[in-house]
Amino acid sequence: MKIQLTKQLADTMKVSLEAIDEINRDPFFEWHGHVYTFNRRKVVIFMNNATRYPIVFYGLKMAQFKTFDLLFQEAIRETFVLEGINAEQIDAYLKDCQMIHYTKTDNRSILGQIKDFWISISYEIEDYMNEETYYLPKLSNWAARIPCCSTRSFPYQSLKLEIDRRYN
Repeated sequence: MKIQLTKQLADTMKVSLEAIDEINRDPFFEWHGHVYTFNRRKVVIFMNNATRYPIVFYGLKMAQFKTFDLLFQEAIRETFVLEGINAEQIDAYLKDCQMIHYTKTDNRSILGQIKDFWISISYEIEDYMNEETYYLPKLSNWAARIPCCSTRSFPYQSLKLEIDRRYN
């Protein structure tokens, strides 16, 4: 799995970015991420390159960034379960995503859509804040119901179609 970070997020996470491998690319296993601030806490939004499905984190601190690989996979699992995807398909997706590589962003369209999602999410985030976890699966599910201009579909529908196509 490739996680493409903006410079601001890479600096926040204190990770070094690898060169982008143009040959072995599959947008379904690539995510773009950017960081925002809300109530003096970090909000990190990741968006899948193929489906535009968002995953939202709130209140991450340096300790969570150090073990972010595990936290991100846990967030994917929990969010996909709430989306109604069956466990075998989630396990198969996560098995295909075990190695995480951090690279620079290369798609301004996705970054623009992350910004659009942030504008919508910023009005709703207080209703979904949770003290128990750093990721907000219910908010991610809510945001996935916002139509996406570039794909002309809803991210949750695109995700389910792609998961069914690959893992059925």
